[in-house]
Amino acid sequence: MIQVDIILITYNQEKYVNYAIDSILTQDLDANCSVRIIVADDASTDKTLTLIKNRISEFYDKGWTLFFLPSSSNLGHVHNYKRAFSKCNGDYV
Repeated sequence: MIQVDIILITYNQEKYVNYAIDSILTQDLDANCSVRIIVADDASTDKTLTLIKNRISEFYDKGWTLFFLPSSSNLGHVHNYKRAFSKCNGDYV
């Protein structure tokens, strides 16, 4: 089984996060892939996390898992990405 990790970094992306989720969900991956979505939120103050959580079942329907990395303070996109990448252990990211 091949492990694929997909990073989704967010910060106040309420207007756009559904587009990102749609893009991830439309990926056609081999049945031999195990997929994990790593969501690293950078202390969003809008509805970003609520929108993601409302769509969790769509990932589970595909047999994928989600791993949330919340943050209590804003780290900036570079540090937020590095934090997410450090949690990856897939064959592909």
